[in-house]
Amino acid sequence: MTDPLLSIAGLSAISDRDGGAPILRDVALTLERGEVRGLVGESGAGKSTIAKALLGILPRFNRARQAMSETEANAASVRIELQADCFAGIWGKFTDQKGLLEKGDLEEALNAANQIGDDALQKQAQGYVVPDSFTHGTSEQRAKWFTRGFQTGKLSACDTSTGPL
Repeated sequence: MTDPLLSIAGLSAISDRDGGAPILRDVALTLERGEVRGLVGESGAGKSTIAKALLGILPRFNRARQAMSETEANAASVRIELQADCFAGIWGKFTDQKGLLEKGDLEEALNAANQIGDDALQKQAQGYVVPDSFTHGTSEQRAKWFTRGFQTGKLSACDTSTGPL
């Protein structure tokens, strides 16, 4: 038996908001070579948080956010969330290459991105948008970064830390 490609046990994270409330508790994951895994759950279930914690993005971001204003923290959150959308696109590409995507799955993902952008959600809820309050990006940005990940399949294509979004 070969060693797993990735083995995580006891992954936990706490919020730097909400008084240090746990946002992940004792997550375990083993990934064997050649295996494809997906994280499935409702919006807000922690899928992106797990990915960011595994990649070491979450701790760096949370430390940096301590010195930011709310508007700056929101803008930084948008960059992190768009990166997660790009990572989801990469997962989609490799899932497609393994023949696991069904006809219409990509279109459904892009349609979902268009419906869950901060602009669409705010417009639906209150009739207007407040861009400085965005924490996940616009519908257009979310679809763009998902597509970028899907088309390239490269982590290096998902650098949202600088430049235009």
